[in-house]
Amino acid sequence: MSDIAIDLENITKSLQMYHFAGELDNVKKSIKTRDQSELSELSELSESDINANIRISKLETILKQVSTPTTSKHVGVKDLFSNIDNTVYKMPWRKLPEFHRNVKLREYIKEKSLDVSQVEKLLISNPILNSEKCVIYSSELMKIVDIPSLIFDDELKKYKIIDLNKIKKTHKA
Repeated sequence: MSDIAIDLENITKSLQMYHFAGELDNVKKSIKTRDQSELSELSELSESDINANIRISKLETILKQVSTPTTSKHVGVKDLFSNIDNTVYKMPWRKLPEFHRNVKLREYIKEKSLDVSQVEKLLISNPILNSEKCVIYSSELMKIVDIPSLIFDDELKKYKIIDLNKIKKTHKA
């Protein structure tokens, strides 16, 4: 059974329990009200009292049946999204959606203990980093191994990005 079907089943059971519990309370209240108003008459149970008691026992039986836990496997929403993320992060870098690339870039910044305020502005949503040449990403590890285009400029004391796709390779003859 799919997760959505299980969620729908649980919602249905919850609504049924709410409905039957409310009806059970109403029937019990009506018996108490009638009993208090008829205290002076100590006669046998009337037909309406018998029907009310039968109704109470049936409602209690229904509530016990409805409240039994679902036997099917239920996966939480967090687990579901975690599985989706794991599937997405196994894709090559150039095929990752921008949101997921940004998540991995933030993880890299934290992992390398880089200056978050400065580096995050450079890296997040930077079109230069769409290339696999500029970002070395491991699909198996689901993380960025290196960003060779991110260079620290010692003179300016700042990080900068170099577009490795525009650098021409020299060929030896």
